[in-house]
Amino acid sequence: MITSDILVGVKIDPQDKRAVFIHAAIHCIVDHGYAETTVRKIAKYAGVTPGLLVHYFDGKEHLIAETYRYLETYLLKSYSAKASTKNVDPVEILRGFFIARIEAETLNPIQLKVWVAFWSLTLTRSDMQHIHQGIYENSLSEMKDMLTKAYKASDRQVDAPKIHRTAVGILALFDGLWLEWSLNPTTFSVGEGLQIITEFVEGTTGLKLS
Repeated sequence: MITSDILVGVKIDPQDKRAVFIHAAIHCIVDHGYAETTVRKIAKYAGVTPGLLVHYFDGKEHLIAETYRYLETYLLKSYSAKASTKNVDPVEILRGFFIARIEAETLNPIQLKVWVAFWSLTLTRSDMQHIHQGIYENSLSEMKDMLTKAYKASDRQVDAPKIHRTAVGILALFDGLWLEWSLNPTTFSVGEGLQIITEFVEGTTGLKLS
């Protein structure tokens, strides 16, 4: 049975077969790549017979799509939960979100293999495109909400289009930093990554996050 070391700290309930299959798929993609990931291999990682998978997913493609949805949703909820812990100040919550996004366990180069597989599929599969769009819109909405509240707490008046552009830029910066670090972890340290984010956001928004 799998206990995920790819998603640090995640414990899998063996009775939750959907979660078991999803984490098995993640491990299989990391070890074999998407093309070599098969129902039989996923079932082996999950410690069950291949026939059981069809009771929860309509084949490999459905499982992979749900794995993409699960992974992105899990990470967004995780960032938000860590940012909100013991914080009530909107500016501190925003800063906490940045810390959660750039901390050591998030900068996990092993995950790059999973994301590359998912991103390549969004170019050819409409279901993956739809999931990607929904995930991005949720992330963007979350970031805009945090920025709006942080501006309000700082007595700043900023119009919605500006907040939208800023949120898009922040998410793009996170993606770029994560990708570069995954390809070459010596590019910057966790502390330097947080400093890059902080300086960018402070310079763009005028909010004091240091």
